Amino acid sequence: GVDRTILEIILRNVRGREEREGDIFAQSATNAVAAERGGEVFCAHGAGVVLACFDRFLAESEQQMRAAIAALPDGRYAGEDFLDDDGLGSGPVPIRVTVEVRGDEIGFDFTGTSRQVRGPVNTTVFATSSAVFYACKTLLGPDVAPNDGAYRCVRVHAPPGTVLNAGPEAP
Repeated sequence: GVDRTILEIILRNVRGREEREGDIFAQSATNAVAAERGGEVFCAHGAGVVLACFDRFLAESEQQMRAAIAALPDGRYAGEDFLDDDGLGSGPVPIRVTVEVRGDEIGFDFTGTSRQVRGPVNTTVFATSSAVFYACKTLLGPDVAPNDGAYRCVRVHAPPGTVLNAGPEAP
């Protein structure tokens, strides 16, 4: 069952309370179905076979993404853009990145990006990494299965305290 006290704590700390509650219940139901179906697959084929398949899927995605990166010319590429404002009058907010391609690996270094700001445009390193992974998947490997294997060769550095890796005190 649902611990309503914990759910209430979560819902008091998010925007769109009703939508988030629906999301949480949908995710919970999805997890329950996945656990049941996963159990059926493990029972039918055995843990060794299923885990070997998982490993193969990850290895195939990694191999395909590494091949896509290796097709790029090695080098360092820099770019920048700006958020017009943080919503509280502090702007522009620079976002800077240096992309380094080396063989079959690629790195994104956001050193030089703005320190975290007072307005609600900061994000976490997890959201920053997700955006990088999405761009790599879209541009380099649109046919590569999106799993951890595909991102083993992608590195993200967003310095702590920046708008792309803000601390817990930042909005």
